[in-house]
Amino acid sequence: MTPCERDHDLVLPMNLRTAYFEDLEVVARLLCEGFWDDPGFCWAFPKESFKKRWLERVMRSAAEIALGNAQVVLAEEDDSQIVGMACWYYPTAPFPPPWQQALGATLRLLPLLLYPPTYSRYQRLSRQMMSLHPAGMRCWRLSGLVVRAEQRGKGLGSRLVEDGVRWAAEEQVPVFLQTWGHLLPFYERHGFSVVSQFSLPGVPGACYGMVYDPAANAADRS
Repeated sequence: MTPCERDHDLVLPMNLRTAYFEDLEVVARLLCEGFWDDPGFCWAFPKESFKKRWLERVMRSAAEIALGNAQVVLAEEDDSQIVGMACWYYPTAPFPPPWQQALGATLRLLPLLLYPPTYSRYQRLSRQMMSLHPAGMRCWRLSGLVVRAEQRGKGLGSRLVEDGVRWAAEEQVPVFLQTWGHLLPFYERHGFSVVSQFSLPGVPGACYGMVYDPAANAADRS
């Protein structure tokens, strides 16, 4: 099923478009670039050469799963260069996707089992990230907001977030995301509030679960 066949297909403004499977490589590269300095992945893959090898695999698998189960939005410049993306998982679909929808992508990570300490760290990070989600909450899930380094500070990240928040507000459904502390002020400016957190040994700061509540934000504006 392609994104345009889903009940929740989103009407996108100019310069934003839906990603399809033919965009797999560019989505994977954007994710790898955007999460290269992520504290969690730096903790899971502490050696630079090892991180390059495995983060590329992890992000390609994440891109493949997202393109099959979520709405992935790409931001293009006038010359069709992709400069940013946001991945939105639907409130009507389970997260993570059922195993049969993610099996192929997941199997590509099996060789990581040959490196038990790294595999253990990666699994711990994955479990901790999943633990941030409020139990039983039906919500949109913002997963993988990336803006290329040379495009940051121009409002593109805000635009990608605000468009998704607007869609959620129209349905009166919350939005959930995970982020590390250095991005807390950015998301707080867009109405998100911290609901959960965890920390990793030797990693400064914490990783936070944040929720945008359309009803609460509407009350604040009234």
